[in-house]
Amino acid sequence: MNHLPMWRHFPLVASSIGLLAGGCLSSPVHHGTIVVTGYARDRLVFAADSRIFIGQHKDDTACKITVLAPRAIFSAAGMAGQGDVGAPQWSVADEAKRARDAILKNPDPSKANWSDLATVWSGAVSPHLRLAIAQDPNSVVQLPENQILVGSFGFVRTDGALEIDEVTFRYDPRRSTPLVPFVESEIVPFKIDGDMKGSGYRAFGATEFTRELQRGETERAKKEMEIENQIWHKGTPDVLETLTMRVVEASIIYSEKGKVGGPIDAIALNRSGEITWLRRKKNCPAN
Repeated sequence: MNHLPMWRHFPLVASSIGLLAGGCLSSPVHHGTIVVTGYARDRLVFAADSRIFIGQHKDDTACKITVLAPRAIFSAAGMAGQGDVGAPQWSVADEAKRARDAILKNPDPSKANWSDLATVWSGAVSPHLRLAIAQDPNSVVQLPENQILVGSFGFVRTDGALEIDEVTFRYDPRRSTPLVPFVESEIVPFKIDGDMKGSGYRAFGATEFTRELQRGETERAKKEMEIENQIWHKGTPDVLETLTMRVVEASIIYSEKGKVGGPIDAIALNRSGEITWLRRKKNCPAN
């Protein structure tokens, strides 16, 4: 199984995506900003900011983390939906729930093959992305590697191991026609072995600062690296949770042009399938 590239990996316990700006007047595009996934051998942690842009309008109430089942969670950054926020024409979270429902058609939910989630979700989201881009090609702002959406599924496999499946959508205008935008997806599964050493995190969305942090050249990047190292060396049981949320917090602090913002939501999933909300806005459902 392929291992995801990571922004930081810690030796013991202890990223990117396109943004859309603008959209059709009748069907504005929603785009979310940053999500960070932390992982260790015994648990996963997803953390996200609350900011989305609906056309040119900023909204800080977005619920970017979705509990799909007692053993599965989902989050996404990038092109998150279209239309009215209260009743969208489509959204990445709604399609994730539909993918879950398809998986749970298995008579025995405990035997649900969550590894199929990413494939089902990818097939459902692709037509929405193509239609939205065909309606308004100017709604897409190209970032490195032509990415426009990254979705991340975290779950407990039937063999008891944790897994993160990351789905990346890319749009290539050079291979597109006005009526048929070229959008392709790639699924990268990351099985977390029980004997995996250390932990790490992965950032996607508006990752300008996490990229700066990775290079470690600026004074603020060096300062933030020291803060992360201090968290790490404390060695507390919740070090992964603290680090993952700190990456989102730092991205908000150093956000350029207000791309990242709002309250932080965060959730943890352990190998037993137990889900714990670390932070959750009142408007976001717990289940």
